[in-house]
Amino acid sequence: MAMSWTNASAESNERREWLFDSSAERYTKLKDSTNRLITLQIGISCFKFVRDWNEYSCRVYRFYIFPRCFGTFDERILFQSSSCEFLANYNFDFNKVIYEGISYLNRTQLEGLRKQLVEGSLASQLETFFSHDHENWFNSVRSEVALWVTKCKPGDTYIVTSHINSFTYLLHKEIRDRFKQVWTYFDEKGVLIKAVTNKEREELSQSECFASLEEEILDRQLGFTKVFNLLVSLKKPIVGHNLLLDLMIMYNQFYNPLPSSLKLFKRHLYELFPILYDTKYMSYELQKKLKKGDGFDSNTLGTLYEYFKGKGGAIALYSPAVKVESGYYDNVDEQQVHEAGWDSFITGYCFVKMAHYFATTLNGRLKKLELADDKCMLCIKDKVQLRTFCWSHYSQNMGQLISNIPALTLFWQLYQTMAGLELLYQLVFVYGTFTMQFHKAQ
Repeated sequence: MAMSWTNASAESNERREWLFDSSAERYTKLKDSTNRLITLQIGISCFKFVRDWNEYSCRVYRFYIFPRCFGTFDERILFQSSSCEFLANYNFDFNKVIYEGISYLNRTQLEGLRKQLVEGSLASQLETFFSHDHENWFNSVRSEVALWVTKCKPGDTYIVTSHINSFTYLLHKEIRDRFKQVWTYFDEKGVLIKAVTNKEREELSQSECFASLEEEILDRQLGFTKVFNLLVSLKKPIVGHNLLLDLMIMYNQFYNPLPSSLKLFKRHLYELFPILYDTKYMSYELQKKLKKGDGFDSNTLGTLYEYFKGKGGAIALYSPAVKVESGYYDNVDEQQVHEAGWDSFITGYCFVKMAHYFATTLNGRLKKLELADDKCMLCIKDKVQLRTFCWSHYSQNMGQLISNIPALTLFWQLYQTMAGLELLYQLVFVYGTFTMQFHKAQ
């Protein structure tokens, strides 16, 4: 799984992570920032183990996400200029987001809209959002349908094009109330109007109560939330790279507002996704086990992928191959950096390679393994990177947080040479990302 966000960084300067932040402080900073951003693109790659071939077949999916206005649900979006430039540099399609982006609702938003529908107040609220052009369009549609009704006979159909859920809902209500010789249906282009006899109209009115119209429009507004709910119901392992922020954004955007504390967030998240793997955390653990010269220079996602495509592919024998099924992603061998679909694929690819290494080395034997069922995966299961520093993560299925902040600070005297900087980097890289500050000797 991978995402593209409206903000390149979730943290403002005053809320930036510091070395000695507690786990609770780290979560609070991310929570405050997460409330101000949304994801615009989500990539999901589904992996299936083919035992006979010792390989994983993969299907890659990419979703563009956008909060469609509906009634009082009119979400404000904060764009960071650096984020827009960053995504534009990697050919991100902003037009596709705006014009074709899939809607969503979290539970709180859904219940709020449902309450307004039941009370009957939503239709009048929707009309208050009409611009002058919208009102003219709606009146012209009303006139066109009225003219068609005078000429139609039972069985004839007429389609009104509408891709805005608010307009679609009002069209259904208006046409069903005003014209008794027709019935309306949802169509991929908008609203399908069908001429019916009086008997058919009566039967349709009795079999399809008006409440079903409200439920149908809410179902359409849910959009990508239905994919999120499917992932929750399946309880399959979720894999991501530096996964915490992705989980927080998904929780806030598709489930509920984020809980006030990390403890509550862990509890609720475990109920949703009981099996998590973070390839960022796994890479830190792997680097500790590799011999000098066998490791990787960086644990960014792209660098890890290139490592395992090259010399890293041989660190565990019988490492399964990974193949994308035909028709589910084009040009998978071409780098498409920061495109969510491709990022989700290479995340899964790196997971397969690292997980197989852990499983085979801890087993003390070399054989073909189905990773999802192997008990040796417990050492990396549900360990989510909490900070950019590798000594701080949390175990989702345990009561306590694991946050081993070092007990001492290392002071290193450098003589302003590149050799000294390189030496320091080599010493501390295994412990994760670090911040360097220079001070003049007193």
